[in-house]
Amino acid sequence: MSERCFRAFIAANLSPQAVDFIHQTIQDRRNHFSNTRWVDPGRVHITLRFFAGFSEDSVSKIRDLLNSLSGTTRPFPLRLEGLGVFPSSRRARVLWLGIDSNASAVLRNLAARLEQSLGTLGFEREERSFRAHVTLGRFSTPQAIDIRQIQLSTSYATTIDRLAFYQSTLTPQGPVYRVWSEARLGKAGGKTGGKTGGKTGY
Repeated sequence: MSERCFRAFIAANLSPQAVDFIHQTIQDRRNHFSNTRWVDPGRVHITLRFFAGFSEDSVSKIRDLLNSLSGTTRPFPLRLEGLGVFPSSRRARVLWLGIDSNASAVLRNLAARLEQSLGTLGFEREERSFRAHVTLGRFSTPQAIDIRQIQLSTSYATTIDRLAFYQSTLTPQGPVYRVWSEARLGKAGGKTGGKTGGKTGY
């Protein structure tokens, strides 16, 4: 029998207040773009590592890794600020919300430590460079965008205090996320989850 594989990811979760700020940011820009699939703001996160094919027997290993990483990392401040696009302003496919440089450096360090630990467990190295951001929407066709016309005039300060490990199941309505494990920063141990939610968008 072939081994069952999943899509999965590890992410930093945002506070409800930060989610409210993201919701308002999306609402204020809906009329600027057509043919855009907006991310449900209640389902956003900051992805640290994505797994396209994840075997079921590795779940406990990742839970242990997540608890270890979280236990040696203190909660840290983060500011949501500035809008940008991928891959370029001439042919934009993704609209994203930026993160301040200090928090981005902490997140890059977390992602690098995570990558190193995954290597010891036999996972292939992620070749894409890490860039901390929050995806707001995806354009169905490439668009030329003058980001200055939709740029934020405000920012929002919050605190990152937990990491989570999710299973991602694709459905016609979008991905559905199940929390496999959640761990608070600065605390040993973590919660094992079976919670399923309609989180959409990676």
